[in-house]
Amino acid sequence: MKAVCRVALAAALTCLAGPAMGAQQTAPAAKDPQAAAPKPEQKPDAKPEQPPDQPKYEETVVVSASRTEEKLINAPATMTVIGPETIRSAPTQNFAELLRTVPGVNVTQVSARDINVTSRSATGTLSTGTLALLDGRSLYQDFFGFVMWDFLPVNLSEIKQIEVIRGPASAVWGANALNGVVNVISKSPREMQGTSAMLGIGGFDRPSGSTGSSSGSGTLFYVSGTHAQAVNDRLAFKISGGGYTQDPYGRPTGRIPCDRPEVCAPLLKDYPNYANQGSTQPKFDARVDYDYPDGRKLTISGGVAGTDGIMHTGIGPFDINNGSVMGYGKLNFTRKGFKAGFFTNILNGDAANLLTTDTQGRPIGFDFLTKTFDFEASNVQTKNKHVVTYGGNLRFNAFDLSLAPKAENRTEGGAYLQDEIFLSPMFRLVAGARVDRFDYLDSFVFSPRVTFMVKPEENHTIRVSYNRAYRSPSVINNFLDVTIAEPSI
Repeated sequence: MKAVCRVALAAALTCLAGPAMGAQQTAPAAKDPQAAAPKPEQKPDAKPEQPPDQPKYEETVVVSASRTEEKLINAPATMTVIGPETIRSAPTQNFAELLRTVPGVNVTQVSARDINVTSRSATGTLSTGTLALLDGRSLYQDFFGFVMWDFLPVNLSEIKQIEVIRGPASAVWGANALNGVVNVISKSPREMQGTSAMLGIGGFDRPSGSTGSSSGSGTLFYVSGTHAQAVNDRLAFKISGGGYTQDPYGRPTGRIPCDRPEVCAPLLKDYPNYANQGSTQPKFDARVDYDYPDGRKLTISGGVAGTDGIMHTGIGPFDINNGSVMGYGKLNFTRKGFKAGFFTNILNGDAANLLTTDTQGRPIGFDFLTKTFDFEASNVQTKNKHVVTYGGNLRFNAFDLSLAPKAENRTEGGAYLQDEIFLSPMFRLVAGARVDRFDYLDSFVFSPRVTFMVKPEENHTIRVSYNRAYRSPSVINNFLDVTIAEPSI
């Protein structure tokens, strides 16, 4: 089985006259990748100090483009950052809804819990080409090849910023960054000290003629709370919890409309006869940070999130049963430019298909249990006019899937190397590549990246880039084993 690939050639002009979207003037001081490693004697883009009577605008710092801190204006990819002000004033507790304001990103929601996000292309009911991360931890579900956004275990008040890469990004992040990457960056406990709580209730209209209990008006309700504390100058922690519940969306009934009866008269059918389901989503998260005297840092975090409601797939909609949960544990260690980490994702749940039946006329059931274990390490070094970033990861997945009983496990690994070359104060060249290996694929997958940047002024960048990305086959793609009767529509 071969990987699905996308090649993109893009040119972009970025102009920053002040803070980025949602960024504040009080944001942390901007850093280049050199900030994570010993700096050369003179930085190629060093800027003169401003007189004390002039206002100083701090630029947004991002980490997703190269997996190391750098100014947004210098990122070698087309990016948008949703900052703390935008998040704080958001009228919804839905993470994906925040992405609707990002240029080039399409978001669809066809049930109370089923949200799909795609950049630079149309979005259907099963988006498989966008990689979602929480502080660098993958949220992509390898068993079905999509993202379940409701399994984000943190509250919206804990989010520092959301970084969106629009376009291929496999050269850094590996598989499934085909259309882009959404990296949700949370605040550290020291950045959110104190106790906060939120309670909200809302409503939405549903058209008349909807099926079952889905007609009339619908309501949604959410509650969340967070406590963060710095115990001393070394130890800090935070705990948070919350819940979200929403009534089902309405679904039309009767004959599917057609504006060309002479063409579709033989195919006229009624809407599928099932009612939408609502969603209930509890969550809990905890994190502990320890800062060593010599600058090293250790972060331990873990959490759990639950969901129920409709999940749309290639073989019809499934109703995820109450009690389906995803838990995670994560350990990160940093020392200057070196980073090492481990995380595990465990997903356990079951669902029943609302349309598709087996040969006995029973709804197709889907019991799923997946376990992911991922080890990764990276480093950044500077020498003369070069900033070199390199690293890799090894991931092991264990599967117990009723729709794919022969799928037991999958091992994958990859390594990447990137060099940012400061040719002159005006010109920069970023060249990098990643090589990945899946035991499901016939050969290695090569993902290159080349970006040439021209900086006529400090706050202007003209960027021309070439990236190649791919999506790995999901476990269901490879091992689906179920007998399906004609759908009951």
